[in-house]
Amino acid sequence: MLAQKELFFFTFLFCVFELSVSVQAQKNKCDNIERLLDAIAAVESCNKAEAIGDKGLAIGTYQIHRDYWEDGTRFLGVSWDYQKAFDREKSRKVVKAYLLYYGKDKDLIEMARIHNGGPKGYMKKSTLSYARKIKRIIHQKQQ
Repeated sequence: MLAQKELFFFTFLFCVFELSVSVQAQKNKCDNIERLLDAIAAVESCNKAEAIGDKGLAIGTYQIHRDYWEDGTRFLGVSWDYQKAFDREKSRKVVKAYLLYYGKDKDLIEMARIHNGGPKGYMKKSTLSYARKIKRIIHQKQQ
């Protein structure tokens, strides 16, 4: 009977430990995504919400194209007009939704490449230079 109680106790402790590790991992992932979003905003527009780039095709802090916006708002379950990409808070939510959807099981740099090159951007050679810029900013903020 004592061995059974000890087994239960150790199983309970193990479950509590696993849960706390899981919660901490989730918190770290959220913190990392927030750092990534900050880095993307810095690279894309120097954090300027009114920015317009790519010959007028990309707008806002994150330089979002219309198709990207449509995907991100769909993933969020909202129907915000594309002009809301100039809204810093709304565009951040859209970018986060887009990256969590297309970047599921990807690391931060792969997610940055997805932002830059679309859903398969993490495989494109053309996004490597962008990835280096993001990596530099993230590492600077860690120090």
